[in-house]
Amino acid sequence: MRKRFLGLLSVLCALVLAVGFMPAHAQAAEAESYVALGDSISTGYGLADPATEGFVSLVADQQGYDTTNLAVDGAASYEVLALVTDIENASYSAIAGADVITISVGGNDLLNALYMYLADQYSTMLGVPVTPELIATALAAEDPDPDMVEALLPLIEQFAASQQAADALASFSQNLTGIIGALKTANPDATILVLNQYNPFSFIDNPDVAPVNTAFETAANALNGIISAGAGSSTYTVVDVYGVLSEAQNNPFNASFASMTDFNLDIHPNAYGHQLIAAAVNAVIDILTPEDPDPEPGVGFVDVPEGEWFYNAVMWAAATGTMTGYDDGSNTFGPNNPMTRAEMATVLHRIAGEPAVDTSILPDDCDPEEWYAAPVAWALTVHVFNGYDDGTFGPDAWLTREQAACVLMNAAAILGVDVTPRTDLSAFPDADAVSDWASDSLSWAVASHIINGYELEDGTRELQPGRACTRAELAGLMMNLLAGE
Repeated sequence: MRKRFLGLLSVLCALVLAVGFMPAHAQAAEAESYVALGDSISTGYGLADPATEGFVSLVADQQGYDTTNLAVDGAASYEVLALVTDIENASYSAIAGADVITISVGGNDLLNALYMYLADQYSTMLGVPVTPELIATALAAEDPDPDMVEALLPLIEQFAASQQAADALASFSQNLTGIIGALKTANPDATILVLNQYNPFSFIDNPDVAPVNTAFETAANALNGIISAGAGSSTYTVVDVYGVLSEAQNNPFNASFASMTDFNLDIHPNAYGHQLIAAAVNAVIDILTPEDPDPEPGVGFVDVPEGEWFYNAVMWAAATGTMTGYDDGSNTFGPNNPMTRAEMATVLHRIAGEPAVDTSILPDDCDPEEWYAAPVAWALTVHVFNGYDDGTFGPDAWLTREQAACVLMNAAAILGVDVTPRTDLSAFPDADAVSDWASDSLSWAVASHIINGYELEDGTRELQPGRACTRAELAGLMMNLLAGE
């Protein structure tokens, strides 16, 4: 499968999972064996019935997989690495034969370091030795010591800058590289999905927990930066658990905090959280399963004659379902018609599998009964479009070329697909016409060969950033992104 197509698939994974459940798809033809690796997130720790409520079981049921769950409560990355490199282990054959492998790892690396850090700090405060095990037990106790909890909470915020945190992150990075390398050695054809990390306290609005919230948000970002960086090698795909849980309608975690004597610092997702994680994993699997579609013969429009510069792009877009012609019976595509913002949202919504979405969030200038309601609501929910500063969306407004660049870069950035390429736009004579808010996105789009400039009769290429993007141009842009070499 082409490299750039894989890149967009990763983007679409994020677009779909950010809004939750996606309609069920047929079982993947070549993905029948599933192995889950990692920690208590994969074991379903804390659930009433992990065998039915855990995300691993939910994924297996959705996809019809034969599943081997090798996850272990409390496992850190070095323990997962030891498992996947032990060729004498009875589980090695399951790993070597798996079609799909999910990995949840990294949280315990930092938790263990946190307990070490707190033990050191609390020992200094008390003047007597305190072990990391004691700290872990105290924070998980049903009847916690309020004085101890009050002393520990401010210390947690300082953990991010500690040597223990730095050492844990460095070790995790090295171990994750080793885990992926070992899996690819044992099973080069497996689809490997790495779940990124979340902040289990993000739904608690209590000033006493603010230091904990800050510390775990920083930790999640640090771990996710390492996970995303590794995905750039195309050896695995990131499942954006952080995104889907952060955008949840209700609290997807067990953690709660009423007072210093009435709290639950359990970091695990509840049953609702596991449903969201399962939906995210299923969305990635459903999108990665299809092969790169090739245009089929017989697709044609009366206003798209052979020989036009846009012919191949429009034929590709129609044959792959990326874009369609008008449904008025005219058999026309409207290649030179301006693309509207609502139409652009619809194109991406269609590629993402048309997931259901709550249209009640639509701005006042969008009619919830119009054809564009679900696509626009979805695009705003996943932040592919951000709307105008005045709170409107402008569904019928023309999509400018610089807006198109921003929308596609937003999509790519959601999951961590590489959006670092940049180029100097000064080579284009109209570079000064680029809006400040769009210059970075256009620089990325040009550097990534998504936008190549509009060629004038004298051979000069202009960006024409403020001009409406035509339907033919968007077809070419999407072909460059999805099917470009």
